[in-house]
Amino acid sequence: MKTLSSIRLVLVLSSVPLVALGASSSEPITHMSSQLSQTSESQTSPRLDHFVSGKGSMMLQLWTVGNQVAGPRDQNIRLRRAEIKLVGTLLERPRYVIMVDPSRLIPAPGANSVAPSMMIQDLFVSQTLVSGLDLTVGQFKIPTTAEGLDASAELPLPERSVIGRRFGDLREIGIKLGYKTAFWNAATMASAGRSVAVDSNAPLFRDLDSRFEVTPSKDWSVGTFGVIGNGLDYSRKGRIGVNARTLWHQFVLRAEYGQGFDLGVASQGVTTEAGYWITEDLEPMIRYETFAVTGASGAAPLGRAGTVGVNYYLRKLNMKLQLSGSALENLAAPNGTPIYSVGSTNREIVLAMQTAI
Repeated sequence: MKTLSSIRLVLVLSSVPLVALGASSSEPITHMSSQLSQTSESQTSPRLDHFVSGKGSMMLQLWTVGNQVAGPRDQNIRLRRAEIKLVGTLLERPRYVIMVDPSRLIPAPGANSVAPSMMIQDLFVSQTLVSGLDLTVGQFKIPTTAEGLDASAELPLPERSVIGRRFGDLREIGIKLGYKTAFWNAATMASAGRSVAVDSNAPLFRDLDSRFEVTPSKDWSVGTFGVIGNGLDYSRKGRIGVNARTLWHQFVLRAEYGQGFDLGVASQGVTTEAGYWITEDLEPMIRYETFAVTGASGAAPLGRAGTVGVNYYLRKLNMKLQLSGSALENLAAPNGTPIYSVGSTNREIVLAMQTAI
């Protein structure tokens, strides 16, 4: 798929030569001039950017939401994302990523204030052990749904599907081992099952999340994932899923299935998407998704939604406009984000304006 390129702001960390206090720079060294002595000293002195370096970026996304059935906490205008990201290296080797999203601190109308820790998204260090093999420690996205792993700026519709968020798009504390080649990649993560924003006395590693994906070409991919959680007990917390994607000529086709078990409650869903690049900057998109829950009392009504949208890219301004309309059954859409809700019927329109700096 075609995505927006981000304009990066480079954080330059200046260096200061480490010269001993009181030393005379004019003192000759093996018949070299004082100027050459100073030049040699500055070239061999440690530089601060040898210890830490980084690049910063920001992605802003503003939503205008219209709901047929609006709740008391719905927002017609919403700052959906304000992702501020810093990526760099430590000692020229381990890679670090820090990302915060201050928009998460904005409470819905009438809601309680939000703890500052909620804005912490990514906070991790990653080290390449051998070619293709990386070890990552900190807080980051769990390796489950393909849609959940997509960057926010690259979504073909303003919001992810229900299963994309229910079984993925979660950032948790943990340690991950990932291996990637040109034809396949795999990742396994030992997770705490929570983010840094959640206080808990539970064991640090209680979930095991794994994903495997085959990429026979840059335009084709098939993946699967599995989760054994809540003390490595699948019946208490389990997830499995598969997905497939292709870009064929100008056609974009994506499908994903996921199911989960949570303390005796089973849930499952599927989402399918299709798009077509009319021009380099114009892409219409459609999605159909379903979601179902089965508990002790039997199966609950099926939730389903159909969405039609269009993406328009203003590449010279580094902006993207998205317009989508959805019809939902047994799904509510507070502030433009669909959730399973038996008996809810809604129609919504979302206009999203996105820019990267």
